[in-house]
Amino acid sequence: LGGETVSFSLVVTNTGNGPDTYDLSKAILETGGGVNTAEIYHDANGNGVLDAGETAVTATTELAADATYNLVVVITNVSGVDESYATTTITTTSQFDDSVSDAATLVSTVSLSVLSVTMTADNLTPKPGDVVTFTIYGENNGTAVSKYVVITSPIAANLTYVPGSMKIMTNVMTDAADADSADFNVSTANAVTFHWGDAGPGASGSLYYQAVVNDDVPAGTVINNSAIVNFNNETGTPQNPVSATATGATLTVAQFYLVQVGIDKSVSADPGDEVFYAVTVTNLGNGPDVFNTTYTNNLTTWELYLDHNANGVVDNGDALLFDTNSDGIVDLGTMVQFETVYIIAKATVPPGTNDGRVSVLTVKATSAGDPTVYDEGLFTVTVTAPVLSLVKTVSPTGNQPPGTTLTYTVTIANSGSGLATTVVISDDIPTNTTYKTGSLKIGGASVTDASDGDGGTFSGHGITFQLSQLGAASSETVSFEVVIN
Repeated sequence: LGGETVSFSLVVTNTGNGPDTYDLSKAILETGGGVNTAEIYHDANGNGVLDAGETAVTATTELAADATYNLVVVITNVSGVDESYATTTITTTSQFDDSVSDAATLVSTVSLSVLSVTMTADNLTPKPGDVVTFTIYGENNGTAVSKYVVITSPIAANLTYVPGSMKIMTNVMTDAADADSADFNVSTANAVTFHWGDAGPGASGSLYYQAVVNDDVPAGTVINNSAIVNFNNETGTPQNPVSATATGATLTVAQFYLVQVGIDKSVSADPGDEVFYAVTVTNLGNGPDVFNTTYTNNLTTWELYLDHNANGVVDNGDALLFDTNSDGIVDLGTMVQFETVYIIAKATVPPGTNDGRVSVLTVKATSAGDPTVYDEGLFTVTVTAPVLSLVKTVSPTGNQPPGTTLTYTVTIANSGSGLATTVVISDDIPTNTTYKTGSLKIGGASVTDASDGDGGTFSGHGITFQLSQLGAASSETVSFEVVIN
């Protein structure tokens, strides 16, 4: 076997008719490659093997006629490929007559286990979350048996083993250290281990396991995978481990695209109010991306600002979004993995908008890397406008004679959901009547005729009432008196 020794038993016989001593010389002819050495020992007990205490010799002792001398020739293989061989010639020469000699030719052939192992993956450019199937193929191309073959494949960084995914050929293995021939995280920490057993010449087989690419692994990350084979030769001597050829199992993580737009919001606003929608956009993909930012709305025009200080209002330093990549759509510029950008949508509720009108703003962020990937944020504005109505009555009713005092009462009601402010009610003094001084009342309480801030004023030809505000679903009454001329 490669790296081991082989012994040959030789017998030197004095076939002459008198005593003689024979020189021993050796010649090694390497004809099949590799390096070999040879040593000649005296086989003192004649058992054909080298025993302890038996020493190397360069000549026999003196041999009587027909006497014999036993030798053991040990050939050691230092290096060589499978089936390489060496031819060693051992020559004995008579010291009495150096023209007399004889030779023996010994041929030793190296028998090696030649394991060829490759590791491949079914997807070399996976994305985070993708499952990759690894195949380890082994074959013994040598002439010797590989014993106790064990293949170990560590789970590389950025991968997680898929439980129960190991197979030997078509046989499913369990992860535990049990009766089958494989385990995970038992024989070796965070590694799959296959106990192949003995592999004779020409034996081959395939092993399989799966791993998933971990979440959030950055795009472009290279994941190198490996497998190591440990085995013994036929006599049980451990051999140098064999590393699998794993260029076909080197993964490069591909980019995936994902964006998240901040939570939806709802507010109420009056006509004429400015409204602001502070929203976040986060790059949840595993690489840099540009997100085009658009909006739709059923009520008014909006402006989109980059909120530099993330305070939710448009102030100094906040600029309108613009098109950074020249594709005709405003965007947020290049955002790295997990980066969050703050933006503000700003608009004014158009004056005169009806009470209860609902404005739905949809802010949409779309990946430039994959336009099918987008997310939206909804901003709902419910308009709370006041809805005013007036009812004017007079008491007493019907035809009245001159000198009668008439009381006019005006009821103003706000049936809308918004607050009415600075409400002004004006009325002229009816023809053929004279205003009764000091008769102004608001809500039943008297107010002066002068313009002194109490809400009531008589101007000589008419009266004016001013209410600071009138809440939603509320009403108020004002009144004044006149005398029929």
